[in-house]
Amino acid sequence: MRHAMMVMLLAMACYAFQDASVKMLPSHIHVVEILFFRGLFALPLLLVLAKREKHARPWATQQPWLHGGRALLSVMATLLFMASFRLMSLTDAYALTFCAPLLVGVLGAFWLKEPLRGGRLFALLGGVVGVFFVCAPDLQDPLLLAIPLVGGACHAVAQVSLRRLTREDSTTLVMACFVGMSLLVSAPFVVASQNVYDPETLFLFVVIGALGGAAQVAMTLAFRWGSVTLLAPLEYVSLLWGLGLDGLLWHKAPTLFELFGVSLILGGCSWAAYNGMKAQAKLS
Repeated sequence: MRHAMMVMLLAMACYAFQDASVKMLPSHIHVVEILFFRGLFALPLLLVLAKREKHARPWATQQPWLHGGRALLSVMATLLFMASFRLMSLTDAYALTFCAPLLVGVLGAFWLKEPLRGGRLFALLGGVVGVFFVCAPDLQDPLLLAIPLVGGACHAVAQVSLRRLTREDSTTLVMACFVGMSLLVSAPFVVASQNVYDPETLFLFVVIGALGGAAQVAMTLAFRWGSVTLLAPLEYVSLLWGLGLDGLLWHKAPTLFELFGVSLILGGCSWAAYNGMKAQAKLS
């Protein structure tokens, strides 16, 4: 369980730097183009993973429709997240997205029959209250709010599906389905646009692909080793990355509302992690 938590935190760090790189791209770059190059430059990592992963049947599955549905939902979530990162601060986008872990925890409890007890329930509810304090002062446009919220809902269902898939199927197959779906959805748009990219933009594409691929592998492993209801609150830690990167790269100082909301979120997350480790220790 401890390994699952550490790998999940690594995934959150990779996603945070990927998201900052997305935000740094020129404004004329379409999110579908970003999705294409994210998938394209994740392919080398996928090939390495396929060669090194020890799985009896890495390309076999009894759940092809679940793989396809999960990949499509993940692609939709990725597009909506990238759009939100370009329209608002990382902190606000993360906070709105973090309504998703609440849904992940609830879905995990009902669909996967994973227990949702005191510590984890406290973390999820604390996260929702914290989200309100982080976002309330800054965001007024309901349509703008909907972008990360819908993305978070897609992400939540995809994460619960991921936990179910990793019980039997390989990490290679899970990642290959997402990369394949990303390229399938985005390639026609990129071919039709025939855009030419400068070296700085291409470098950011490579960084986004490498970090996104590494984050996906880490998150898949985390859900293979740990329960949804334990790992979902750890996504809140990305708020620290959002606050830090907003301040470092875009000179956006956090407000008192934001700091209070982040404190609520991280306090609940820490409590849930502590209770999860205690429960695992009793079982072992």
